[in-house]
Amino acid sequence: MNFTDYQNSFNENNQDDLAGKVLRFTKAKREEKITGISPKYPSIDEVELYTNYCLEKEKFADAEIFVKIWLEYFPNSIEALQKLAIIHLQLEENTEALSVIDTALSLNPYDIESLITKSKIYDVLGNFNMSLEILETVLDYDSNNEEAVFYKGIALSNLLRYEEAIEIFNGLIGLEDFETDVMIELAIIYTELNNSKLAYQFYNTAIEKHPFDSKLWFNKGLMHYNDNQFYKSIEALEYSVNIDPKNIQSIKLLATVYSLLGRFSKAALLYEDGLKHHINNNELMTQLGGVYGDLGEYEKAIDIFTEAISFDKNDFKAHLGRGICYDMKEKYDDALKDYDRAIAINPSNQEIWYSRGDTLYNMGKFSRALLSYKKVVELDPENQEALSDYANLLLELENYNEAKNAFTDLNTLFPESGNGLYGLAKIYFIEANLELALDHLVKALEINSELIFDFRKTYKLLLSDYPEILEFIEERLGLSI
Repeated sequence: MNFTDYQNSFNENNQDDLAGKVLRFTKAKREEKITGISPKYPSIDEVELYTNYCLEKEKFADAEIFVKIWLEYFPNSIEALQKLAIIHLQLEENTEALSVIDTALSLNPYDIESLITKSKIYDVLGNFNMSLEILETVLDYDSNNEEAVFYKGIALSNLLRYEEAIEIFNGLIGLEDFETDVMIELAIIYTELNNSKLAYQFYNTAIEKHPFDSKLWFNKGLMHYNDNQFYKSIEALEYSVNIDPKNIQSIKLLATVYSLLGRFSKAALLYEDGLKHHINNNELMTQLGGVYGDLGEYEKAIDIFTEAISFDKNDFKAHLGRGICYDMKEKYDDALKDYDRAIAINPSNQEIWYSRGDTLYNMGKFSRALLSYKKVVELDPENQEALSDYANLLLELENYNEAKNAFTDLNTLFPESGNGLYGLAKIYFIEANLELALDHLVKALEINSELIFDFRKTYKLLLSDYPEILEFIEERLGLSI
């Protein structure tokens, strides 16, 4: 059955009836292990029809069920193997996709569609040189293969060979099958080349030709977002979502923009609408929980995070989010349990260790908190906030030598903040080394005058018996302490 036959069959069938048949069979097939009852297989023509229908609707897990039946009928069907490889690719099962397409190529090493599919897999794997090499082989066989030329342009773009990619894409403009995608790729390239004018021009031209293409509006919204043009981004993304309420990329990015602007209620509504179309989607649920956390509705957020975890126990972001909400509710033991589960899933995530440190600090378990902050610094030595908290907690624990080292590191890495010098000044005051203390304090305040507020709160009282020191600082800085 070729694609034309599929289209005709699709048009001849009632779409709702076709959807019902697909749903009933896939449900029965998934329940086969439980019920022990094997559903009656559709004919090979129906299998091809249902496979293509599922691919058209982007129901890739369902498509996988049918294409595997297809391969039971015809184990050496290169077409079925190609579709299975594409399905694996869409499901982010890249190793499986590569294995399947290699099987197809073992049946026919010169099959152009299989070679192009393999190049796409290598593109996703980030092996752009191999992708380009395969496409060059295809073009040796068929120099006019427009699909191979298009993907060659993408490979060149990924390899940062922009001028060559631009030349290829310009040669494809006007070809109906690739026109929109070519404009998008050119817009992406000109974005990378910091030529916003041409990038927007290509997006706008594509949108003029396809004003109801949700993905185009998403791409334009993404570009505005990357340019920090948040209100323009909202406008484009809202068009995208209105055109296709199921466009999960647009939903997530639009909600992110609203959150950045502090409009958390609007973001929550977007995630909730998205969950109507993407039921039990863990990512949407976890982000919705985060928004309710931002709104201070911690109990509601905890319920949402708990629901997300019930669908995926390995969702470390849901455990982290719930832990933060438990911390805000002062349920510290529950928070620590969630952080420990999250760490078991993703031990290299800085945010988990940082949140764990904050909770331990709130519990008064300073030595344990210090270990968590230290872990953050080990994972990312240039995390300014973590290094600052680590240094200050060392100071609070009166571990002056290590605190001095940490504040020195802070000053070396972030001299513009003044915090390293200020921390060292604190230690020198404690050690009664007034000359060094004053030298570091004055330098710190010259760099960051806002530190004066902490100084007034913390040290003015300590220096009240030394009016000449306060007078010197005021004269040096021109500030009234």
